[in-house]
Amino acid sequence: MRARFFACACWTRALRDHCAMVLHRLAGFTDQTAPVLTLITQFGGGKTHTLTMLYHFCD
Repeated sequence: MRARFFACACWTRALRDHCAMVLHRLAGFTDQTAPVLTLITQFGGGKTHTLTMLYHFCD
């Protein structure tokens, strides 16, 4: 399921940046990473896609 999700994912710059910040933080690096990531976008801005992506990365 994970490979199938990543094969269909659209890697936007914002998505790459968000994933990089979260993975950086989970690795224990706290420099230039916020403890809380706020996703403020309009309808269709990729909030659910970002959270699903992070779920598959961290699973």
